[in-house]
Amino acid sequence: MNSVKIFREKNGWTQETLAELTGLSTRTIYRVEKGDRVGLETWAALAAVFQVSIATLQQPPVEDEVHSMITLEIKTALKKVRRIRDFYIQLSIYVVINLLLLNKKL
Repeated sequence: MNSVKIFREKNGWTQETLAELTGLSTRTIYRVEKGDRVGLETWAALAAVFQVSIATLQQPPVEDEVHSMITLEIKTALKKVRRIRDFYIQLSIYVVINLLLLNKKL
């Protein structure tokens, strides 16, 4: 994963949002994240928005940053799974109670 993409995703920005904030085109943001060569002005605009040095952006991502992104994705997925599980637990309770009430009336 590219450092620019990591910084962008940490801020919760889309490529379009980053393009607006930097004054660059979405295509340029895509090219930077893909690893294509871009000019110094592009790097300067990105560094200014992220409030880091150009050198920081050009360095390969640190393993901790990649790990934190993966951890965030896992936490998000886990929350979704828990919500679904809770729904089915509540549904099961509802069905059991209704079956008990229905049997009591018969």
